[in-house]
Amino acid sequence: MAEARIVERAQYLLAPKPGARRVEKYRRKREDGVSKAAYESATTGELVDKLIDIAQDDLATLDTIVGRILTRHGVYGNLRIPYLNFARELYAFGRKYGRVPPDYVRALRLEKALKGATAADVLSEIEDSVLMFLGITVASTPAPVVTL
Repeated sequence: MAEARIVERAQYLLAPKPGARRVEKYRRKREDGVSKAAYESATTGELVDKLIDIAQDDLATLDTIVGRILTRHGVYGNLRIPYLNFARELYAFGRKYGRVPPDYVRALRLEKALKGATAADVLSEIEDSVLMFLGITVASTPAPVVTL
């Protein structure tokens, strides 16, 4: 009779938890430190729509700023595309990480130079404008003037 109780007890301990309990446990782990109400309010459709609208407005403003720079330098038509892409990639990186390291800017400039954006002064002006638009300190500094 004692063996039967051990078997029953072993079966009880090995019984799998119901799916709902497991899901709740994983959800609590994932949302550690966040209340259920805070999690649900942060993932509402209205908030996501608002964030998308903000990003669209920022990109429209950025295109206007870069467009004025390119017009001032006489860059028209399809030649604008690498410069606009340069500005958008800088914006995306700066928005995501809060800063733009000089090495990233150098690599991005080289990539855009290979794709047709060869005017270094225009790229530098675009970079400064994008970083000021984001509120990040300007990473590029003008080259020192050397007189002999």
